[in-house]
Amino acid sequence: MDIQTIKFQATDRAATEIETGCLVIGVFSDRPAREQLPEIDKATDSLLTEMAEEGELALGAGKTLMIHHPRGIKARRLLVTGLGKAGRFDDSAFVRSARGAGAALRRSRATDAVCLLGLAELKGRDAAWRTTQAALALDHAD
Repeated sequence: MDIQTIKFQATDRAATEIETGCLVIGVFSDRPAREQLPEIDKATDSLLTEMAEEGELALGAGKTLMIHHPRGIKARRLLVTGLGKAGRFDDSAFVRSARGAGAALRRSRATDAVCLLGLAELKGRDAAWRTTQAALALDHAD
């Protein structure tokens, strides 16, 4: 049996400068991408805005979209993970989103990833809780 290990670490690097096989980001379906992730949208020449305008980012919690070789950032893949609607974002939606991201990562050919889901604001939860829950959900995803 081949056992895969997952290593977690913190970083303070700008998302656009992170060299990784896959950068995992979260987006709310009812908020403009350029407001949620301005540095990534700007670096990719408004790729997220374009995709949102075409209906590609209307993602429910846990739904994902893998973008290969995104322009303007150092990651080889960009995994856009739906957080659902901002007004309905709760603990359950957060965990569903992280599990969806984990499942998509397992299906991908990425050998490493950096997950930014812990940056999503969640009422009543601090960064430590969000990061821990994201790590657990990513690790236990189907």
